[in-house]
Amino acid sequence: MTPLIEKWFLINHHSNCLVEIKVTKTNTIPFNAVKPHQLKALQQVRTPEGMTHKMSDASRTRQPADFWLMKNATSFVVACFLKDRICLAIDPNEWEGARNNSKCEFSFFI
Repeated sequence: MTPLIEKWFLINHHSNCLVEIKVTKTNTIPFNAVKPHQLKALQQVRTPEGMTHKMSDASRTRQPADFWLMKNATSFVVACFLKDRICLAIDPNEWEGARNNSKCEFSFFI
């Protein structure tokens, strides 16, 4: 699922963004599916102060850089409902869990 969503964003979203993907076979995703540290990061990259993230030097794969910085960026919890093949891009400041008809900034089919 992640590669499909990543490809959609590469083609259709024209600015830097941070995305946390949640997938379900049901019609709901609970609030606690997004962990506190994930929600904090999604919210923090939207601020003028932003945030940095150090990439692991211990990774077995080659890393593209040592760290990244994001500020004044967009971010989303992308809630994907497999049954309906729809994904909702939800503002992390509005995250309360999701249903397949939740308020979102935009939606797309996969």
